[in-house]
Amino acid sequence: MARTITTKASAVSTRTQDPYTQPAFAVYGSHASSHGSGFICYNHNLEIHSVFTGDSNQSYSRFRTQSGGGAPEFYNHYNNSAYMECHTQPGSGAERCNNTCNTGYLGHQNLVSPTEYSSSAGYIVADDGRHRKAQAFRDVMTIVNEENQDYAIFGHHNGGSGTLFSAGTRSAMRYYGEFSVTGIRRFNIIRTGGANNQGCYGSGCYNVKTKKLAIIEYNSSTGRLTPTVWNNVPDLRSLALNGEAQYSGLTQRSAAYSGETGGPIYQFFQNSANCTVYNTGTHNLNDYSGSDESRYRHQTVLCDNGKIVTFTMTPSNGCVVHRWNADGTYEGEVWNGTWTTSYGFGHGNRFGSRWQVTTSGKYVWAYCPSYYYGAGVYWVCIRVSDGKFIKFQSNDSTNGRASAPIGMNSMIWTYTENSDGPGLYYKIWELDYYLAILNDNQTVSLDDNYSAYILDCPTNTTNYPTIVPAMYDTSMFHNNTIPRTIK
Repeated sequence: MARTITTKASAVSTRTQDPYTQPAFAVYGSHASSHGSGFICYNHNLEIHSVFTGDSNQSYSRFRTQSGGGAPEFYNHYNNSAYMECHTQPGSGAERCNNTCNTGYLGHQNLVSPTEYSSSAGYIVADDGRHRKAQAFRDVMTIVNEENQDYAIFGHHNGGSGTLFSAGTRSAMRYYGEFSVTGIRRFNIIRTGGANNQGCYGSGCYNVKTKKLAIIEYNSSTGRLTPTVWNNVPDLRSLALNGEAQYSGLTQRSAAYSGETGGPIYQFFQNSANCTVYNTGTHNLNDYSGSDESRYRHQTVLCDNGKIVTFTMTPSNGCVVHRWNADGTYEGEVWNGTWTTSYGFGHGNRFGSRWQVTTSGKYVWAYCPSYYYGAGVYWVCIRVSDGKFIKFQSNDSTNGRASAPIGMNSMIWTYTENSDGPGLYYKIWELDYYLAILNDNQTVSLDDNYSAYILDCPTNTTNYPTIVPAMYDTSMFHNNTIPRTIK
């Protein structure tokens, strides 16, 4: 039988894009008074993605960082401001850019994150702007088992009424504008734990796999915590990215609906039949610390097997980790890290505990400074599948720590040591590996064996840099075959 042979290329309907070429984090350094500032962004292969740098009072780079006609407005106006500089370590100071509490799921409080499509490696945020962004860092709740980490959910202390809840894009600035300025896209989740219970800030977790939302309540009389798990919750990503979802199912009419009480999602969270209330813990958090941080802020992980783990900063005591069993019983305090003076959001929303999650959504790490405003660290990493965790404590009164997710299940861990010469001090931690080989509640030494002389930093003088977590497309790591139209 004859066979037709052609050299014409076959049509391709898809293309594959390497997710590791996306931005992962930017290194920021600033010695604005003499040697300039800038950002160098790296991808998940630790290759340079983009660069955006300026010098001091010369005009040899993209912008000037010292006061003068050549500086952009922010740099010109906030020249020599401590919050944007890295020429010293955090120590006991409150305003350093490299404070441990400056990074989190929403990026960096003082700096703009590079994104999937951005050509810039980052920029600074004006002084008052970082205070506004900090409200979102205080209020943001954890999201686990999510392939598409392009949104955020928030919980705001609403006294005895419960928790003001909102969902939106993964943007601290959008949250401030929508929640604090216009007062839209929010509704109250009722209190379920009994008399004297109150809602908290950022104390909840959405488990996409199990379709459950955990909310933590604090009892103002006993100082104890009560978790509530809402079952079969509506799709919160849809709510976050499509505001109309809050009012789906309502008949269109000319008469107005109430902004905060309309729609089936709001009604869902007013019905206690939709939730399971866990047992109240037996530990009084006031015994550790009388600060608002220890009362009203609890980084929370709702595990696949029903367990709940909370990480609470207890200022001037340390931190406390509590865990509940899948049947709702209180397992107890499983770690109390202690050392010396430290401060939470009672001294400003920009201080206190933070959290981040791996690209896979399967490992959450929560942390806070161990010394004053931003040096040292208490840190835990929790495996979402079963609630197993590992921990680390650094009694460091000088240096801060900054971290970001990288790859699928890894974390880059950095140390604010002088980068003049060696560059950024860092280490990559494969969290899935360490959660497998270590025992529950075992200590891991995150500060061992830092790499140097590989990742460059802006400026060429004494500099104690920080990193800025990027906002990349996490879904590409789960499915990197992207449709393409062939012309």
